[in-house]
Amino acid sequence: MAKKTINHLSHSELRLLNIFKVVAENNGITSAQEILSKNKATISIALSDLETRLGFSLCQRGRAGFKLTPEGEVVFRSYLSLHDSIINFTNAVNSIDESTHGSLSIYIDDNFINHQKMRITDTLKKLSQKFPNINIYLAMGCSTKAKEKLVNDEVDITVMQKTSMDTGLIYTELYKEKEYLYASSHHHIFRRSHIDLSTAEIMQLPTVQSSYSYCVNWDKYNTKATTDDKEATAFLILTDEFTGFLPSFYAKQWVDAGRMKALKPQELNNSIDYCVAVKPSRTNELLIKIWLDCFNSIIEQEQPCLLS
Repeated sequence: MAKKTINHLSHSELRLLNIFKVVAENNGITSAQEILSKNKATISIALSDLETRLGFSLCQRGRAGFKLTPEGEVVFRSYLSLHDSIINFTNAVNSIDESTHGSLSIYIDDNFINHQKMRITDTLKKLSQKFPNINIYLAMGCSTKAKEKLVNDEVDITVMQKTSMDTGLIYTELYKEKEYLYASSHHHIFRRSHIDLSTAEIMQLPTVQSSYSYCVNWDKYNTKATTDDKEATAFLILTDEFTGFLPSFYAKQWVDAGRMKALKPQELNNSIDYCVAVKPSRTNELLIKIWLDCFNSIIEQEQPCLLS
């Protein structure tokens, strides 16, 4: 592999370098999968692409284990220095005017606006009132993409469903919720006395496999459809042909309208933790710190109400 000269770094090369950084920090592709929200094949392709662009091997990977090559050590240390320099530059520029200006990118779990507690809405309100010169970019999507976007610095803050304790991110608890298995009120199961149905029989009904339901053992269910977000799951449930898991706060609108019912809610349920997540290396960036301060003040305001 012939070494190549780099004249400038493109956005795609910085993204590949960031993937390499996460892999190196976690001593291999397997440990980096969850943090990057990518499978082994995708990560391996990214590393090979970066090596092709640079013209040399960055690491040894295979049955013998993971190890950086001498060239990989140099690239890793140099990129860490570059990464820190970019953050320092951003902090310096944003701190010039404490009045304050700049752009803040936030990624929020899809359909979160249905939650009755409006902590994120209240935080955005407080931020806009106190710092009107901050431009807010708000994106919504599934939680499965949130971690990847955060790790790759595509967004500054995520409001997401926590999949596991990840030492690579800082989590602040937002809500604890339950998700239940729902069926449409017109589903054929309600034409008979479903009280006498066993859990095993319910699990054999055609079910929607949702990527956000991390705690469900799908091998026990008769999955006939797949979705990435809650709205898609609700669509399929309302066809009267499928059961599916939804957070209780999201299903509430259809439950209250008599259009959905939970099946054996005492048994078929899972706990969900929603949180605000940021990268540890970015908590001192001015705009992120301002947002977190606004968020924490909203939480503190609720405490007297909870104790009274």
